[in-house]
Amino acid sequence: MRPLRAPLFVLALLATGCPSPRDSALPDDTQPDTTYDPDPDHPRIGSVEWTTHDEIESLVYVDFEQLQAATAWVEFLPAGDDDWMSTPTQELEAGTASFLLLGLPYGLDFQFRVVNEFGSGPRTSDAYTGAIPAAPASLPLVQLHTSDPSAWEPSGRFLLTSVDANTGGWVAGDFWKVIVDRKGRTVWALETRDHHWTTFTRVSLNGVDLLFDKFSYWANWDTGAASTVHRIKIDGSEVASYATPGGHHAFTELTDGSLVWGAADWSSETLQKLDPDGVQTTLWDCGPFHEERGVVAMCQSNTVTWDEPTDTFLLSFYTTSTLVQIDHQTGATLRVMGSGLGDYAFDPTTSAFDWQHGAYWLDAENLLLSTHRTDVEEAELETVARQYHIDDDAMTLTNTWSFGEGQGLHANTAGEALRLPNGNTLHNYGSFGRLREVTPDGVIVWDIDWRIDLHEDYDRLIGRTTFIEDLYVFAP
Repeated sequence: MRPLRAPLFVLALLATGCPSPRDSALPDDTQPDTTYDPDPDHPRIGSVEWTTHDEIESLVYVDFEQLQAATAWVEFLPAGDDDWMSTPTQELEAGTASFLLLGLPYGLDFQFRVVNEFGSGPRTSDAYTGAIPAAPASLPLVQLHTSDPSAWEPSGRFLLTSVDANTGGWVAGDFWKVIVDRKGRTVWALETRDHHWTTFTRVSLNGVDLLFDKFSYWANWDTGAASTVHRIKIDGSEVASYATPGGHHAFTELTDGSLVWGAADWSSETLQKLDPDGVQTTLWDCGPFHEERGVVAMCQSNTVTWDEPTDTFLLSFYTTSTLVQIDHQTGATLRVMGSGLGDYAFDPTTSAFDWQHGAYWLDAENLLLSTHRTDVEEAELETVARQYHIDDDAMTLTNTWSFGEGQGLHANTAGEALRLPNGNTLHNYGSFGRLREVTPDGVIVWDIDWRIDLHEDYDRLIGRTTFIEDLYVFAP
């Protein structure tokens, strides 16, 4: 939804440092004359105005009158930055033009300038100024602890995640979907309504939408009867919504647009699939799986990931400290791994995972996850990221890489570990509300924290995390 218009900023009326009256609308008898060019270095634009989105106030719309056909774009700069950002170009005819500015932090002034290209080089206007409103009062603050741009994953310009404004854990949430930049500044925030949980935001597989869960399980204690997943653009406009009954923690997407999620009641869980035609099917049932193994335990997952090369799902069950690999087409249980029900031993034995979250395949024989340490006393408990090599012949999971031992950071629940394209690892500390990017050697190159306003004994849950290179792919 486009916002209501804010007051106009007309060029002829702008103060010192802004464009001169020559950029105002030309006389009627000269506008059709494309040879009219009072200043060959200036764009051919008339009145300019900027407004913010009525709900997501970090989104800025710049509208202006284009007086002559041109390739055009808008450049913009948050206060304190050195490098101008840019919108995508548009091929404009004479008339009204509109551009969306993405990536501006809450609470900062900014500058912007309009650029025209007629084939002989860019013509840039003088800079206009504006101010992004302060972040919503209930949006948790984020703090940057460590930053080494030379060692970051280069495609990770922005981070998509979610954060609960409430503290404590398993209560009705006040979740915000957020995007932060590498300076730890929030540049986009959209609240999840009705106290429903949003812990598994993600980029759609086609790369042009944002997906988020709006799960009612923990908010209404209704076994997820009202749980839904939503597909949106960055301005919050909805592309589609899907009923996902039983949804409580995680969901994933397949290349055909199907959604798959763990659907729980109070004691067990099934793996459900909703195809693009709206047909829902059960792929796997944890009840018979537990019965076959003689297990009397609650069955509930915290991660559902799909591995396209093998067409299998990896479910992480925190209730039994177990990972289960499931064949998509047959529903067969292929592997059972873990310190609870697992068929595989750990090497070393002290590397067994417990209360693990965010498990992902690196390839067919290696996986990565976030886990509590099992080799320390409870008072010394830490959350660590661990990589394992799977040897099916020896039925062994060998711990080949770890990060977090001795760091003293512990998440009571949630978290994940992701391997980045440059080999770094992004470790999400879940309810500890902290996120770190580390090199293969364990050097921390980025560290942000959503707990800066809390007493050390309180938790603040953050959800699944995804790096984003370009925000404009999500523009409507």
